[in-house]
Amino acid sequence: MQRLMSGILILGFISAAFCLKHNYETQIKYFNVMDYGGMAQLMIQIWIQIFNINGLTIDADGGIIDGNGGRNAEHAEGQHVKSLSMSNSPEAHIALIGCDGALVSHINIHSPPKSSNTDGFDIANSKNIVIEDSTLATGDDCIAINGGSSYINATRIFCIGGHGISGSLGRNKSNETVEEVYGQNCSFIGTTNGARIKTWPGGLGYARKITFEEIILQDAQNSIIINQYYNIKTLSEVL
Repeated sequence: MQRLMSGILILGFISAAFCLKHNYETQIKYFNVMDYGGMAQLMIQIWIQIFNINGLTIDADGGIIDGNGGRNAEHAEGQHVKSLSMSNSPEAHIALIGCDGALVSHINIHSPPKSSNTDGFDIANSKNIVIEDSTLATGDDCIAINGGSSYINATRIFCIGGHGISGSLGRNKSNETVEEVYGQNCSFIGTTNGARIKTWPGGLGYARKITFEEIILQDAQNSIIINQYYNIKTLSEVL
């Protein structure tokens, strides 16, 4: 058992949306995509998708979404999501895109440890996001923090399997930034990484003011990893 206290990562490398004001509330009990149809013939990859909402509450009251590995992925874009279990998504489970002020808590995610692209949370172009008191067993990033994101707080998170909490910037030579990320009292069990920043060669931007503290690692391959040549197999690819 390793314990990492007050690890601070700051990286500069060579290599942003608000939601309209509405208030809705819904309660989800149990859904199985096999019962309702994957709609794969329409190439619909997103099962739950909410755009441009401010003040949304989704309270599942301990309900379950089971994708059974079908082609529909479970995503949610919103402001307050709590008490929800999700399993067997073929892709990312919850996406927060273009949101300001979202609170996500008491989420239980379970996907096979070798399932690719099954991120627990995908965050992009968002700010003031809090994810807390959740268990995320995935085959990919526990939490993926992408460009345009700031003031992201992950507290009391259990990451099981997968690649840990990752920041990903600069893909396709884009100019992206991430800043003010704070992870506290998070546990990484059987993950490839704890905290990771990965950047794609040729991109522009920065990742800064990123802090992890009171982190527990158990059977994790890398506690902290910064990779500025992500997805590069040979040196000739960057020359």
